[in-house]
Amino acid sequence: QPIPSNSRILHLQDMGDINLALDELLGLRGPLSVLIRNVCWLLAFNTTYLGLFAFIPMNVGVSMHSLVLNRTFFADWMYNATATSEDEECLFPKLVGAMNAESERLNTTLRLPDLATITFGYLSLALMVVIIQLGVSFYSKYHKSFLEQARVETNGRAGARGQRDHQQDGPPRHRDADQPQPIRVNNNQAPGVDEREVEDMIGGLGDQLNVALDCIKALTKVGFLLFHKMLLLPLVLGIWLDHVTLELLGSSLLDRSTYAGSDIFSSALLHWVAGITFMLFVTVSVLQLREVAHPEILARVIRPQEPQPDLLSNLLHESLTTHAKRMLMSFVIYSVLLSLYVALPARILVASGLGQYMPFTRPHFYHMLMPQLQIPLELLVFHLTMLALLEKYKNRIGEMQHHWLVFICTQTGLAEYFLPRYVEKFELIGSHCIFLRNLNVDSDSECDVENECDENDELAARRKKKALTLEIGRVDPFWYELVSKKDNLDEFFSINLDPLDKPVTYKVGFTRQNGERIPCNMQEVLVLPPNWTQQENPVRGDEPTDSHVVTFLPTAIGPYRFARRLSGENAMVVDIYKEIPGDLVPRPPEGWDDLGIGGAEIQGRWAWGKEKKSTIETGIAARNRVFDRNKSWSYSFGIILKGVMLVVVSWAIVSIATCLALAFPLMVGRTMYSLLRIPDQYVHDPFAFAIGICLWKPAFSFISALWSGDQSFLVRVFQWASSFVFPPIRKGFVVVMALVLWVLATPLALGLFYDLLLLKGHSFFSGHDIAIDGTEILTSWATGTMLLNSWALMCYCGVFARDFWLDVGAAALDAEVHAREHDDGQAPDRDDGGSGVDLPDLTWQGQDGKIGRFVATLTSAIFKWEWDYVDHQVLLTDSSKKVARHVITSLVAPSVAFLAWLFALRLVNQHNANVVVPFIGEVDNALYRAIVFRTFAVVTLLAQFAAANRAAMRRWFQAAHKAARDGRYLEGEILLNYDTDNEDH
Repeated sequence: QPIPSNSRILHLQDMGDINLALDELLGLRGPLSVLIRNVCWLLAFNTTYLGLFAFIPMNVGVSMHSLVLNRTFFADWMYNATATSEDEECLFPKLVGAMNAESERLNTTLRLPDLATITFGYLSLALMVVIIQLGVSFYSKYHKSFLEQARVETNGRAGARGQRDHQQDGPPRHRDADQPQPIRVNNNQAPGVDEREVEDMIGGLGDQLNVALDCIKALTKVGFLLFHKMLLLPLVLGIWLDHVTLELLGSSLLDRSTYAGSDIFSSALLHWVAGITFMLFVTVSVLQLREVAHPEILARVIRPQEPQPDLLSNLLHESLTTHAKRMLMSFVIYSVLLSLYVALPARILVASGLGQYMPFTRPHFYHMLMPQLQIPLELLVFHLTMLALLEKYKNRIGEMQHHWLVFICTQTGLAEYFLPRYVEKFELIGSHCIFLRNLNVDSDSECDVENECDENDELAARRKKKALTLEIGRVDPFWYELVSKKDNLDEFFSINLDPLDKPVTYKVGFTRQNGERIPCNMQEVLVLPPNWTQQENPVRGDEPTDSHVVTFLPTAIGPYRFARRLSGENAMVVDIYKEIPGDLVPRPPEGWDDLGIGGAEIQGRWAWGKEKKSTIETGIAARNRVFDRNKSWSYSFGIILKGVMLVVVSWAIVSIATCLALAFPLMVGRTMYSLLRIPDQYVHDPFAFAIGICLWKPAFSFISALWSGDQSFLVRVFQWASSFVFPPIRKGFVVVMALVLWVLATPLALGLFYDLLLLKGHSFFSGHDIAIDGTEILTSWATGTMLLNSWALMCYCGVFARDFWLDVGAAALDAEVHAREHDDGQAPDRDDGGSGVDLPDLTWQGQDGKIGRFVATLTSAIFKWEWDYVDHQVLLTDSSKKVARHVITSLVAPSVAFLAWLFALRLVNQHNANVVVPFIGEVDNALYRAIVFRTFAVVTLLAQFAAANRAAMRRWFQAAHKAARDGRYLEGEILLNYDTDNEDH
């Protein structure tokens, strides 16, 4: 190979240095003193961390508590504040006492008084920082003024003293040049010290102290806000959630206090995770509902999610009042939704007695590890999983909200009130002139006035002509009233517009570049000229009045559009159009939650504040008003009643869906536990719920595919049955054999093998209870069906392949390597899932693997009657026969070996005697037989695994040998091949 470049050599050196440093850090390489030094540094850092963030605040809290608070007075006040009556014992001290008693009984490290003291210490430190900062600010602000006032007073006293001396000594006498000047000494100031230097020094120290205090104040503010937003608020909501569901879950406050006393960290973490999960669900749901509903309903009230490139800067620059208002609004929203969707359904379930039928009301927990370790790990996994699921499927929540609102609003006739709709066309509702009198008819009007009036009525004619002249060029007050109108435009137009004397005119119109829909080519505003005539023409320098100001009328106000034109008599006329809503706008827009691509204009979400609107928002139709003066009060009351019914029905649907979403996966998981015949004391509901979720998603997708479509489910079933076509004999035989092997033979053998390997007791192997009835066979078949199809589902999803874990983020460190392999055209390594690989490019994993092809072929044959796709290789050779052979071999081989062993023991008359095992002693014969059979079974499984993965095991041994060789001889070295002539070496 050619000599590598210098950059490549440096890269290899860096990698070798990293490996050596890591080995030395872990103690795998180097002297023992290096490991001891690193451990000491680790302990020192941990001790410093605990001292800064735990012990110092705790000591401060203890000191401040002993100095400021009277423990007896405080305890009495708390008792009196929380007691409900004189005869009833106070609940809060009782709960705290139970918590502390449990902590003392178990001698836990962290207790409630410790947390309270640490919190009080942090508050005391924050209060001291604020007080010191205020004091320094006050001193810095008034220090100069005090000095200036003192200087003025000193100069005044000095001037008065000099005047008195001048009056006493008389006029100044001339001194000789060699006579020394008298020196005045200030007794209040040390010699050699300048007053200005002292002031500058004090001011500089004050400025430095202000800067340091500002930094500490900023840290205190950020910590205070983060504590309340990210810790206290979720914790309060989690405790509230627990409190409102106590009766539903069959628990009590005393039980919760006792558990908190036994493990206060896990209890606090549990409530925090519950609260933060509820906050995430509510936030995502409310933000999605904001984008689904019409922008005039929620878009002006709920603030959208915005990118936070500098979160700390925003926390520092915004005032505490702003943060307090936002937190208060958020807490009100969370409280209302928690009361409606958690507390109220829980009370209804308890009152109706339906709660006892819900599986989640009686949870089961089994801790394989220490509860103090297992519970935080499970909560961490749950929290990260919820974050990933909400990030991936949050738009699905919006889509479900959109479909539900479209359905219920269409049925109740509320779509035009609550949902955004496109503008289909425009209806001409009338026209109106801009001026009271038009200029082209001025002379004719004057002549008509003169002809109509005789000489006797000359005075009346002159007055009428003057009034007519005043009206010429004057804007109709109709337009000024329209400009000042804020709402009730329908009533205004119905009163002031004359009905059309021609058929109703519609215009489709077109769309502007900004998305706005207009009926014709029109300007954005109409300019109404000043309201003066020739007689009222203002003179230069006069102050303008309201009648002399130009008025601008928008050409789009709500659902109305105004288009100016010239009539046949050259009169300025404005046509008034009203938009006709069309189809519903599909919401939410795709990718609207991508905070990195821009604001509302680019994302397509509803604008907030002064943001520029998107083309979608600009082009939607205005919604109908619930309270319309043109319609009767009974109509508005009917709309309100429909809205209340929509809210109630939506609440019921969401509550029922939430109960089903909690109950169904848990039922599925517990069913799997029961099929596996696991005792109840080993059932762990979080794991059962996770299993149910994994199985619920494909089942839900399958059901959705069955029910989706233009035709009903029953019609499609009838069409499927009527389109049946008899297959060729050989094709039909292949399908039947595949179904028999997959549905009957393999599950039964797998279930029986599972029973013999894990469940059968000593009585069965002793020969006293060897009968197998029909119920046991059916149960074994159900267990085998569950295990077989679970394995097939995992293979179909590619769970055993590396790509699956790269996609879910479990191997984030290998993401760049994975992408680089695909860029180089090299396929990543895949795992067989424990089965043989006949073709190099065909594995068991993924939709293109053996299981995926088996499912696709069987689905096409059964659901579509496409018999041409039936392939013996796909349905039998590569899938069902191979799996059946492995399972039946795993059952038959150890059974035959075990029977042969029993026959050999019978030949030597040792089949009923107990067995003596070295170092153990005498072992019961039934137990010994069970151990022998399970040993045969394990050996059979290992042999099949090794035979099916010969190539993979060979590659693994070669890689292990190469790694061991490189670690022994080549690691940390640079190998250069200078033989460029012979590329084979």
